[in-house]
Amino acid sequence: MLLKTGEANTITQQYQTLKETFPSVAIRTFTNTFNHDIDEIRALLTADDFLIYDIHEGVGMTSPVIKKDISILDTIILPWKVALRSAINTDIQNVRLTHGDIVYEADNSLRDIFNQLLHFNAFGDFAGIKKDDLTSGGTISPGFILYNPSDNLYYGYKGTVKNLAEFETTIVPDVLASPVAAAILAANPDYLNNQNEGWNTLLRIQGGETGKSQAKFKKISIEHYLHCMRIAIEAGLIH
Repeated sequence: MLLKTGEANTITQQYQTLKETFPSVAIRTFTNTFNHDIDEIRALLTADDFLIYDIHEGVGMTSPVIKKDISILDTIILPWKVALRSAINTDIQNVRLTHGDIVYEADNSLRDIFNQLLHFNAFGDFAGIKKDDLTSGGTISPGFILYNPSDNLYYGYKGTVKNLAEFETTIVPDVLASPVAAAILAANPDYLNNQNEGWNTLLRIQGGETGKSQAKFKKISIEHYLHCMRIAIEAGLIH
């Protein structure tokens, strides 16, 4: 808040108010506010609390800014310190996706480095969707991004015309029959088991359920991604 409104000590005020009701409080700081926040944070956090360090888009994971902040964050001992960063660049648009190909602008490297390199014991990544400001919406642009946990990459699919029917006629059949889906299944059949509600929805759309909704496909992306994360954690691939 200091950088946005000029108000000082707002973290303290909010923290103290929340502590009256909740035994645990999460404090979220950002790469561009950390230097202003750290003194308050250090004075407030207890062993029952959470610290969330939000890494802005465009800040490299091994940049001098991150290294400097981590050297300070290493001195804060908590059960849970969470590194947060969206893997999906806000510049990524459905119309620019190459159908069936890797989304090269997406970067999910935080999954592999949050612990050993950044020294956090948890991470967050907006479940594979953009960290966007709310907008009034845009034009119809059928597109879908599928996460592949076997290589930690995202793959894009898009309609051939700007018509919501393309979700049903082009995107769903191409995703279900794709080499990416085959690779996911080969890596671990549980990634696409019947508990993966996102994948289940794609199958239901193939069977006749309506799929003419951009919002529905955002939900599919989230559900598929979260299921794959759960399976990877249970398999000991993320720790």
